[in-house]
Amino acid sequence: MDRKIKLQLGFADQVQTQTITVPEEEPTPWDATVKTRVVGTAVPRIDGKLKVTGKARYTHDLVVPDMLYGAILRSPHPCAVLRSLDIEAARKVPGVEAVITLAKAGDRMIFAGQDVAAVAAARPEQARAALAAIVADYELQPFVVDTRGAMSDRAPQVHAAAVEERRTGADEPGAETADGGLAGNVRPGRSQKRGDAKKALSRAQHVFEASYETQCHTHGALETHGLMIRWDKADEVTVWASTQSIFGVRDEVAAMFGLSPGKVRVITEFLGGGFGAKFGANAAGTAIAKAAGELARESGKAVKIMLDRSEEHRCTGNRPDSIQKVRLGADPAKGRITAIHVQAHGSAGVGTGAGVGRNASAVYTKVDDVLVESADVFTHAGPAVAFRAPGHPQGAFAIESAIDELAREIGKDPIDLRLAHDTHPVRRWQLELGRQRFAWDRRRKEAAELRARDARIRRGVGCAVSIWGDFGSTEATVSVGVTRDGRIEVKNGLQDIGGGIGTIMAQ
Repeated sequence: MDRKIKLQLGFADQVQTQTITVPEEEPTPWDATVKTRVVGTAVPRIDGKLKVTGKARYTHDLVVPDMLYGAILRSPHPCAVLRSLDIEAARKVPGVEAVITLAKAGDRMIFAGQDVAAVAAARPEQARAALAAIVADYELQPFVVDTRGAMSDRAPQVHAAAVEERRTGADEPGAETADGGLAGNVRPGRSQKRGDAKKALSRAQHVFEASYETQCHTHGALETHGLMIRWDKADEVTVWASTQSIFGVRDEVAAMFGLSPGKVRVITEFLGGGFGAKFGANAAGTAIAKAAGELARESGKAVKIMLDRSEEHRCTGNRPDSIQKVRLGADPAKGRITAIHVQAHGSAGVGTGAGVGRNASAVYTKVDDVLVESADVFTHAGPAVAFRAPGHPQGAFAIESAIDELAREIGKDPIDLRLAHDTHPVRRWQLELGRQRFAWDRRRKEAAELRARDARIRRGVGCAVSIWGDFGSTEATVSVGVTRDGRIEVKNGLQDIGGGIGTIMAQ
């Protein structure tokens, strides 16, 4: 029979009592009151020595017998129609054992770096020579690669038809619907609305207005995207991948080649960084798994494709740029924000998902009237992908900058202004703790004195708030066994992406 248990959950002095239901046969879970001797203590990482001595094996390091090196031919043009593609000369290059096409005559290439063909050879230089032997003829078309230019009515249209939604992760408010057609490069996305911000702004005693821009960022993980695929049987493959999600790769490869997930084995011993971009078998803008799998099947050998740094920046995803207009309504006498209106445009290249997150609406919950409008602007560039809290860094930069500037205009301390509009107990505690440990009041006064004296060397202080959600399954399975020589063996579905999960499981 299930039993109800009260647990103290949280951290520091932010602990709450929660009641949960636990099956009779399961032990009582630990909570914040449990005193541990091993778990939660600082210990050397079990993989630390392997990493610092160079013995850790990353996907980039792997070599298996008879392995081939794969490489992908990419369109050099931001917009062009592929008129013809001839791969026969590539087949004759010494060392080449497989050549496939990833595009066909008549296909429209809409960003520089788009897949065209792929080869596999015994040595990397032979694969590069084979790519050089492929003859691709293009009909060049007008293109636009900057967000403001793409918003113009006169800009070349990136997509010729409706575009399927491609989210960049979690609760990111990217473009949401497609109506079967597309006029221009701007597509409105999902709005976040509370109350009537426009009406509240029209009645506000004081209105602050400013525009902010953030740039496109590309991932810079030390280990680039890549994987190796080997067909063990006609319906069974092994994949070595640089990935944050071995199960995601398993499911994607299974669907890609019509296999049962149980017939796909994925191995990631060590990951050289991901930051959100490595959740699938393919990368955001290049079908590396499809290419490696097809080349491996054609050659009958394992094929490894590791992207170079240029490819990493061009076709594996990015954090979209943003152009944001922020309007804040305020009552200066009361030190209150009465309305927030954010209008954001951003480009996820040929993809979607250039929203600016939930900072304005989810942090400042005591503001009754909030409207955040995000729109995707298509450009002839590679698509976006999750990049450390998709959308939120862009959104936080704009709204937090605006709140700082408003605080100065109405003579309010920036921390006090935030505390007056954020009801979340943990964030309030964090702000107060930061204020105390940083000596915010004293340092802010010193900075003001330096400005007043027009000092040659000055010091600035600042604060900002940002959020990100948690997501994932609430269920997990683990098996623990004791071997004959006294070792404890733990098997689970967790993956260490650099944060030390292996050490935590050992504890």
